[in-house]
Amino acid sequence: MAMGSIRSSAAVVAIVTTALIAWGVTGPLLDAMGQERSITSGHRSSIVALARLLPATGLIEVGIRPGIRVVELKVKEGDDVSAGDLLAILEGHDAARIQLDLVLSKKERADHDRAARLAAARKAAESSRRRYDEAKKLYDQFGATLKGKDRYDAELALYQVEMQAIRSQLDLELAQGPKSKDLDGTIGQAEVDLAASALRATEIHAPSAGRILRTLAAPGEISSGALLVMGDLSSMVAKAEVYQADIPRIQPGDPAEVDILGTRVAGSVTRVGAIVGKNQLISLDPRAPRDLRIVEVTILLERSGPASQFVEMEVDSEIRPSNTSGSSR
Repeated sequence: MAMGSIRSSAAVVAIVTTALIAWGVTGPLLDAMGQERSITSGHRSSIVALARLLPATGLIEVGIRPGIRVVELKVKEGDDVSAGDLLAILEGHDAARIQLDLVLSKKERADHDRAARLAAARKAAESSRRRYDEAKKLYDQFGATLKGKDRYDAELALYQVEMQAIRSQLDLELAQGPKSKDLDGTIGQAEVDLAASALRATEIHAPSAGRILRTLAAPGEISSGALLVMGDLSSMVAKAEVYQADIPRIQPGDPAEVDILGTRVAGSVTRVGAIVGKNQLISLDPRAPRDLRIVEVTILLERSGPASQFVEMEVDSEIRPSNTSGSSR
């Protein structure tokens, strides 16, 4: 019986030892005091960590004012959009469009009237100036020969023509001057700008180019604040959660790979985070620790195609540090 117990204990120890060795190539172990420890430094050349696939520029959540009704959704999941494309129409859009059309019509009419008044004032000023020049020429030529009442009547007629020319010139300057322009033009444009702003408030446009990944509201619904999620899939990264003890070995430029459903995609480290936090990604291996202290490391993938099909997928990443000594950076 004693010999059988010894053999059973040895078998259990062998199984546990094998399991611990297998876990040793994928993450941290616990020492005799129950503390996490890294076995990477000096024992293997690469660092393996769980990662999440994301667009290089991140996920963009497009929101709208809570409590407003979505009238029409112009896109669906999988659509590619450009910056400025119309994504959705909100309640009040038709009324805002009518208001803008009315203000534009009013401004157009005012601009037309102002142009007509300016043309008439210019023509009157030119005609009055021409009549005055002709009258002055005649007076200079024959005025000296006139006497008494005839001279008085000629001077009065010249004076009246001159006053008319002055009034016509004043009307022209008022019609084309900056004060008139401020009143008719600036105020009218301000009304147009306000109406256009009200219309834009009922439209949601794409903030940048990308693909619609998820819609969070449907036509007819009253929004809770979120409309859709989109992202630029032309460049993809893997956000790896690297155990804190391995961070001193990693630096930007280190080569890396991720495994996406059996497809190996090469990349390189572009950023090493500076904040230590709790892991958000959990391994399916039941032997893996559930509470780790990690630092986020960004891996830029050389090919975006495989990753762009599985945004936010959890994948295995492998980083090959150029610093194999394990010393701090």
